[in-house]
Amino acid sequence: MVVIEYHGGKKDDAPVALVGKGLTFDSGGISLKPAKGMDEMKYDMCGAAAMIASIATAAAMKLPVNIVAAVGFTENMPGSSATKPGDILKSYAGKTVEVLNTDAEGRLVLCDVLAYTIDKFKPKCVVDAATLTGACVVALGNDIAGLFSNDEELAMSLILLVDSAIVRSGELRAAVAGVDDDNPYSARNIFRSGSVRTECETYAKRYDKNQTPHGKSGINCGVSLIFYLSLPAAAWVAWNWAAGSRSLTSW
Repeated sequence: MVVIEYHGGKKDDAPVALVGKGLTFDSGGISLKPAKGMDEMKYDMCGAAAMIASIATAAAMKLPVNIVAAVGFTENMPGSSATKPGDILKSYAGKTVEVLNTDAEGRLVLCDVLAYTIDKFKPKCVVDAATLTGACVVALGNDIAGLFSNDEELAMSLILLVDSAIVRSGELRAAVAGVDDDNPYSARNIFRSGSVRTECETYAKRYDKNQTPHGKSGINCGVSLIFYLSLPAAAWVAWNWAAGSRSLTSW
């Protein structure tokens, strides 16, 4: 995990937190991805790239705000020490996760980065960018990014500045993912069913070390959350490195 801080605001002001997924290559692990398009998986770090670009731009512009960017870097490859389907992992927040598919790794990285950032920096809001799930492409197509938020005002303030089409949280509800009645662990990293749903709310709310009750607005625990979910890899390169960081800096 890489943490970058920029102090442009007042000393006691809570920072804006930028969290990004930085999978430098995602083969899917033991749950190997199809060969077609595998070369594009080097772009699975674009969420992290956008956040680093955003805080670097803010610092260069000397913006009067405190910012912390936290990004999780790793690669997802098969190997003797790789995560296996059936493994039980314990997160930074102390919750357990049953791994059903090793290609659902990004949310496991993000849940720890989100929980750590909220716990250590007590930010006033969090923006998370990630190429997290192909289900978003199934739901929205190749040219639309998904946005999920537990704070409509915060979401709208960013939507007004974003250069690509985004679906608001009120129009496409995030599902509570991987919480099955027969699951003895805190969560699973994918659904057992084939439903096209997202896991973002689960891994933000359930993996907050402050034990924020599910369904409560982030405002109640001093944190608001916005989530970007995946676009096709090539589109994310353009969006994250250009429009994404530009929009976040303007916001």
